[in-house]
Amino acid sequence: MSDRLSSSSTDEASSPDQISLAESVARFRGFLELCWASRARFARAWAIATLAAIVYVLGTAKEYTVTTKILPYKSDKGALGSLGGLAGLAGINIPIGMSDQVVPSELYPEVANSFAFRQELSVQPIHFTNGVFTYSSYFDSVYTLSPFQFVKKYVLFAPLTAYGAIRQSSSGATASAALPSLIDSLGLRQYSVNEVQRIDEMKARVTTGINKKTGIISIVVTMPDQLAAADLARLATERLASEIIRYESQKASEQARFLGEQQSVAESRYRLAQTRLAEFQDRNRSLGAAVPMAELQRLQADFTLASELYRSITAQYEAAVVKKQEDTPMLTVLEPSVVPNRPSSPRKARTLVVLLVLGTLVVMMQLVAVFARSGPASAQGMRTASAG
Repeated sequence: MSDRLSSSSTDEASSPDQISLAESVARFRGFLELCWASRARFARAWAIATLAAIVYVLGTAKEYTVTTKILPYKSDKGALGSLGGLAGLAGINIPIGMSDQVVPSELYPEVANSFAFRQELSVQPIHFTNGVFTYSSYFDSVYTLSPFQFVKKYVLFAPLTAYGAIRQSSSGATASAALPSLIDSLGLRQYSVNEVQRIDEMKARVTTGINKKTGIISIVVTMPDQLAAADLARLATERLASEIIRYESQKASEQARFLGEQQSVAESRYRLAQTRLAEFQDRNRSLGAAVPMAELQRLQADFTLASELYRSITAQYEAAVVKKQEDTPMLTVLEPSVVPNRPSSPRKARTLVVLLVLGTLVVMMQLVAVFARSGPASAQGMRTASAG
């Protein structure tokens, strides 16, 4: 008898892993049975998640997103260097390194995000499915808020809106009556609060970024109208391209203009010196006296100086024209603006899946807490109660 007891105790002590594994399997099976018995909870959670997804989709305004990509390319100094070497053989010195890139490509998004750029874009006519409006006029008179936007503006943020209106009225009352005329005399401009608000809102609807590795500029436009999203993306792309070209070619253009004016002055001086020298030679066929000879030498020196100056400025002007072409970047539209077929938000399927997963996790956490706190025995009773 004692031998059998000792052998059984030895077997139990020698196999603790088998016992713990069996207990784990039993507890896991019990938890699965608890989940199956609580399937009504999962059904209620899924029904609530589906209802919440429907409410969210119906209460959220549709938004359409259009993305355009442009690649700026700027030629190197190879063409101008070749011209300088060729002119050097002729004895003409052409300055090569006249100017570098005015605006680094990393700053192109800052140009698009500037207040002046957004203000210029906000007054451009945009084609909507129901007409042609500017950005500000559409959101002021045509656009209607979605239920969620209405609650957010007039319920959640109503105190802040009222405080802002009171503060604006008090500041407007204390402002000087001569301020508008003073602003006009200084050549400045003052925007209304509504204009500033609309221009600031555009920062969230028109975003610009750049890939530092490839240099590709991406313009992302989000609008509540699919045709307006595509048209605004096209306008933003064209406007940014023109701004980049203007910034990049500005310095070289100014230098070319200045050298062009100097070339005209040098040409006039060259023509005048040439005419004076020819007239003097026609009047003095025989130059035996010292005074006419000295005058001839002076006129020839003036003509030589004017000729060298004219040739030098002409070479610099031609180099500046070439440099202007080099500093003007070529922009290639990699992805043009295309009218989207479906809205980018709200995303119905993703919203439903996320809410269903959240509802499932909430019920699972509740069941885990009940199972861990009550133990298998209480879980068995809970299963029986649920089944009953």
